[in-house]
Amino acid sequence: MNPNILLISETGGILIAFLICFIAIPGIVIGICVPISVHRHKYMSFVELYSEAYWKVKEINSRYFFASIPNFDMSHTYDNNDFYPVVSCQDYLTYQLVRLDKKVVKALNDAEDNRIKYSKYWKEICSCQYGVFKNDTTGYNIDTLERYEKQIVEDIIKSPQRSFTITVTLKRVDMGGNYQDEKYKTFNERTIDNILSRIHEKRGSRFLDEEIWQSLVRVERAKVSNKLRFAVFARDHERCVKCGSRRNLEVDHIYPISKGGKTEMSNLQTLCHRCNVKKGNSIE
Repeated sequence: MNPNILLISETGGILIAFLICFIAIPGIVIGICVPISVHRHKYMSFVELYSEAYWKVKEINSRYFFASIPNFDMSHTYDNNDFYPVVSCQDYLTYQLVRLDKKVVKALNDAEDNRIKYSKYWKEICSCQYGVFKNDTTGYNIDTLERYEKQIVEDIIKSPQRSFTITVTLKRVDMGGNYQDEKYKTFNERTIDNILSRIHEKRGSRFLDEEIWQSLVRVERAKVSNKLRFAVFARDHERCVKCGSRRNLEVDHIYPISKGGKTEMSNLQTLCHRCNVKKGNSIE
């Protein structure tokens, strides 16, 4: 075969392929999509202008306002294998609820308020009648029109948060930060409210419920991460601040956790095991 003829044939094939890929196919797609888009816009516009249900829902919406409830889910990572098994998800939640008390109480009240309002709101929404239009529907397919109406109306119906939960996730990593394990639990309103009620039972700074107090102590003690421990040792020159020993070093809370002491650098010191046992629960 003549090479020139072969070249022309190949060139023609490439040209045809180009025309199909970049002109014919896009033209077909546009030819299909544009009419569909025009059709959809026509029906949606008619619904938004003349649907009785659509305007009724908008009017109902203007009379109901629901609270926005923030997310209080929480997580914490432990790099100390001694503490991770000791602290439960409820311990950690209890500890955080002491700090978040008023905000969580408001969230609980808002969820309850949303439930009450939504019950009334939904009754009014259910009274709306679909398929009733304020204009002549000639030229429209009624089934299609009602299908669009239902979609549009459902999109504007409010769906506020009516329940409140808090999920606590506790993770364990090794000293290099590599994931090892995790545990989590979701607490419902009843449990959260119960914990808050017990937190509110106080005499001065002391919580009267022993279980609440022990939860706080466990979480506070577990805040001594390996990173914090090494920082305390380094600050104290790797020596017991009482006797100067470099053996069996431990981190001690100067003001004991059981008496309200916090896990902060200023309240931590390096003691050897012997001095730590001797100090016990006293303040030195």
